Amino acid sequence: YTMSKRYTQPLNLERARGILVTPQEKELYESLSAYIIRNLAQEDKMTILVYMPQFCFLVGRKNIFENDEYIFSNLLSLSKAQNKTQKLDSLVSLFADRVVSRMKTEKPKIFLLVNDNKTPDFQSLDSRIADYAQKNYYLDKVFGPANIFEFGGKLWWVKVYKYKD
Repeated sequence: YTMSKRYTQPLNLERARGILVTPQEKELYESLSAYIIRNLAQEDKMTILVYMPQFCFLVGRKNIFENDEYIFSNLLSLSKAQNKTQKLDSLVSLFADRVVSRMKTEKPKIFLLVNDNKTPDFQSLDSRIADYAQKNYYLDKVFGPANIFEFGGKLWWVKVYKYKD
């Protein structure tokens, strides 16, 4: 009940149907949505790392990874644990290779990176993904901060990278 008091602003996006969010979330979602709709045609491809399916739904655009990035982000966080295993490292490596391969094939025009703005942009990603993204994308715009995830109480930024044509 106490957490629900912070959701006071209706989200003015067609697909949101007035869902209530925090003022920070409203600003982030509405401004980022306007940017995506202006810069990305319906048929154009995009990707988001970390898991953020609510945004793809709100803008009516498809993430090239759908649910794969969720699995990958969880594996990546597990791989940084102290008691990691060689099998887990191998699995993370396979997923990282798959992400890079799909990005090379699909060439999403926009790549959204969600982070806490304390971690350098690509440090939270596997080095193969970071290398590919840094070589092929440039930072175009930053949106945030907002507490877009319920856990942790952190503020998050969404950084928009565009594909270098």
